Amino acid sequence: MGKKNTDASDAVENVPDAVEPEPLTLSVSAAAPDGVPSAAPALAPDFDPGRMLGIVGLILAIPLNVVGLIISIIAAQKSKKAGFSNTPAMVGIVIGISATMLVIVGLILAASGLSVAGACDGLPPGIHKMDDGKTVSCY
Repeated sequence: MGKKNTDASDAVENVPDAVEPEPLTLSVSAAAPDGVPSAAPALAPDFDPGRMLGIVGLILAIPLNVVGLIISIIAAQKSKKAGFSNTPAMVGIVIGISATMLVIVGLILAASGLSVAGACDGLPPGIHKMDDGKTVSCY
């Protein structure tokens, strides 16, 4: 009992001096010079950044053909850059192109119909030969 415990004091005396840690630096490159990655690589987003814009483009492609077409194209490009396929945007592109073509064809047909309708003004129903040599059917 009279013996003094010196084991603990010997252990404290044998501890080496504390070493100052080096400051932590992050490298912008994918790997540090020693080949160990210094930062995690950028991960792809888990959501499609162009999906909502694709839905808006699809909806607008019906009443506002050209506007919906442009928005759908932008949405498809955003999705493609992020690695996604954007079905609403693709459908918006198809509808936008189709509806725009229908509008153009309708305008052409309406313009040609107006020129024929103007030729029939004041004429009775039937087939008539015009002064310029064209034949017109009036109803």
